[in-house]
Amino acid sequence: MSNFIRPLHLASFKWKEGLDYLKEYSCERGNANVPQRYRTEDDYRLGLWVGSQRQKKVKLSPKQISDLESIKGWAWNGVEEQWENGFSYLEQFVQEMGHARVPSGYKTTDGFQLDLWVNRQRKIYTQLSDAKKARLESLSGWILSPFDYKWEQAFCYLKDFLQKNGHLKVPHRFKTTDGFSLGQWLNVQKRNKEKLTIERLSKLESLSGWNWM
Repeated sequence: MSNFIRPLHLASFKWKEGLDYLKEYSCERGNANVPQRYRTEDDYRLGLWVGSQRQKKVKLSPKQISDLESIKGWAWNGVEEQWENGFSYLEQFVQEMGHARVPSGYKTTDGFQLDLWVNRQRKIYTQLSDAKKARLESLSGWILSPFDYKWEQAFCYLKDFLQKNGHLKVPHRFKTTDGFSLGQWLNVQKRNKEKLTIERLSKLESLSGWNWM
């Protein structure tokens, strides 16, 4: 009997060891998107262990499945894992910047092209599950339409100008430090007043010193 129990205890220990490594990875990086060849500093093959758990899900106990699903960013297939990874980067961006308006060309410190991921979500939005839509919409500043995004970004430039200068008399040729033609944009808004939505009219008119002349 003892010879039979011992291997079971060993298997349980090894599984718990892998789970602990994965928890540590998730805590450090905010996701469970472990590359296949990833090894820990003490040479534990965490990437292989994670892949093995996905392949043998039907053989795992309910407790093991529950433990894995409790880890932030865990997903049972690669597509879901990639989505969770992108969302975790977007969440971090929102925490740091206060909004979800990711600028064009933006990469995370480890090279993840977050702007491309966000644009992809907009393009396939109708194909996303209701749960994913709800998570995206829960983020501060999330905008579905790229055109709305550009307008909101320009409006932020205008608010920054007001805060720095104390007025909204933007010179026609004025550009922001990153080259955005704020003066031209402002003139377009005033010329196209009748075409603006009520929400945009309200935002512009809420600015101190705003006038349509």
